[in-house]
Formats: sequence, C-alpha cells, structure tokens
Amino acid sequence: MEQWKYILNLAEKLCEESKEEEAMRLLMQYLYEEPDRAEVHNKIACLYLYSFEKNKEAIDYFNWSIKFNPTYVPALFNLAYLYHKTNEQYKAIDLLKRALNGKNADRPEILYRMGQCYEALYDWTQAAGAYRQAILECVDRWDSTSLEESLERVKRKKWMRLINFK
Repeated sequence: MEQWKYILNLAEKLCEESKEEEAMRLLMQYLYEEPDRAEVHNKIACLYLYSFEKNKEAIDYFNWSIKFNPTYVPALFNLAYLYHKTNEQYKAIDLLKRALNGKNADRPEILYRMGQCYEALYDWTQAAGAYRQAILECVDRWDSTSLEESLERVKRKKWMRLINFK
C-alpha cells in the first residue's frame, strides 16, 4: 500500500474514534513531506468542513486539491457542496459539471446535487432536467425514488409560479 493511502486510512480511523485533531496533525505532517497529493488536501479540507466547521480553510484546501488534480471528483464534489451550503449556487454548478466527467464519478448523485442548486436558484426547468437525467442514470439503483420525489416537487413549484403570475 502506498504511504499516502496508509496515512488516509489511519486518519480515517482516528476520525472514527473522534480524534479529529490528531488526524489533522497526521495529515498536515504528511503534507509537509509530500505537498502535491490531492487526496490529502481533500481529506484536510473535509476535516475543516465537517469536523471543525471552518469554511474558509476548507475552501483553501479543496482548491489546493483541485490545483494538484483538476479532475479529482471528491474535491470537486465536496467544494460544490460547500458552495451550495453557503448559497453560491453558480460556483457549485460549475464544479458539479466538471465532476460529471471525472473518473469514477457518481453521476446520479452529482446530477441530484446539481438539481438542488438549480432549485435554490428557482430555475425549475434546469432543476427538473438534472433530476430527470439522474433518474435515467440510476435506473437499476434503489435511490431513484427520492429523485422522482424531487422531480415532482420541482414540477409543483414551477406550476405554482405560473399560477401566481396571473
């Protein structure tokens, strides 16, 4: 096993034991030795985002991860989540579009998140399109029910908007 994979696994185990600060120290120490590893930058960013709730630091490390590997789907997806959470939908959508073409991309999940971003922008047509595409791409997966519910919700919102303009 490559050293960086071992370090990430060890950091993950530390996080499972609620030792996030120790995991962060381990990752930072490794980053000092090998600063261009996108996966490590992404893990540090996730710790900042999900464990320490430090959005600015998370954005910085996600961007470093993407700088070292512009097609690294986890960093693109996680940074898009953060932008969606902070109501920067256009940035989130741009990142999600990039993630769609990445290696091992979970296309239905990415399209679902894209639909949520469009929904936050009140763009019902784009939201419905993203949800429809997600449904098509997960025909044999269990999670299409929530996608279908999202599509129906968007259709109702679009219809309500049309009724309210009269």
